Amino acid sequence: MGKLRPACGRIVAAATLLICILASAAVQAQDSIGRVILTTGVVTATNAAGVEREVARGSEIFAEESITTSNGGSAKLRFTDGGVVSLDADSVFTVNAYVYDGEGGAPDSMIMTMTRGTLRTLTGVIGDDPADTYEMNTPFASIGVRGTEYALVVEPSGRVRVFVFDGSVAVSPGGGVPTVVGLTGDSDAVDVSDANTVRELSADEIAASPEIQAVINRLDTTPVSQEAVDSLPAPDLALVIQRNQNQQAQEEALAEIQSELVGEDAAGLLVDATGQAISATDETTFIQARTIVIISISENDDNAFDVTVRENISVSAN
Repeated sequence: MGKLRPACGRIVAAATLLICILASAAVQAQDSIGRVILTTGVVTATNAAGVEREVARGSEIFAEESITTSNGGSAKLRFTDGGVVSLDADSVFTVNAYVYDGEGGAPDSMIMTMTRGTLRTLTGVIGDDPADTYEMNTPFASIGVRGTEYALVVEPSGRVRVFVFDGSVAVSPGGGVPTVVGLTGDSDAVDVSDANTVRELSADEIAASPEIQAVINRLDTTPVSQEAVDSLPAPDLALVIQRNQNQQAQEEALAEIQSELVGEDAAGLLVDATGQAISATDETTFIQARTIVIISISENDDNAFDVTVRENISVSAN
């Protein structure tokens, strides 16, 4: 029998909600650097001490936090300088340092790391002034901007592709000589597959990757007004609503297969979205197996049942 994998917000339960609220309270002593505008699936924020909390629409975000989206999840973040970051599924994004005291103040800074996944961003005030520091780090290169909109695709190998939609960025492999990408450069997209080389992508190569373009195009970087931010719901309420919606979808999907998996004298074998097999030989083990499947849905997406299969197993329930 597989062990249950406890995680904040994976199962709708009062105890789980309390853990999420306490984890959120642990980071409230800091000044927030922005808010979560929208999430789908499971999105978590983990601080430097390793404390994890689930975030939803309206949640505050803080410096030195890593935002992680589940397989099938996504998030849109809005920072206090007006910048927007949209993350696609299975992404890990960290704000390492953030200093902003409003327009016209001292030089500002924003240092970030994109460990994996897909990001599209519209920069805010930080970076407009030449004295500001704006830096996006990836496994093989760092990126600097002066007001722009661009996207990153970071593969597990560390390979990164950069797409510029407006303005320009400077891509520096291994901290070396930067390559300008965008309006003032020779190309709107580059490929960095190691810490030494930046390769410009031709229009044909970009067109040959429609799957990447599709992901980038669906990431929303529409500017968000402060009025819209101020009207966001309380994040704890948003989490409850989101979990209830997820739970409803899960229960509907489970209802379609439950009659096949549980009979008077028969049981089935559930296989969750990660390939873990759980033998359900009676009502108790079926409930345990179903719980693991629900967790699997939360970690992946509402279509996880597309890969749930039933083996031909018939076991008498004692």
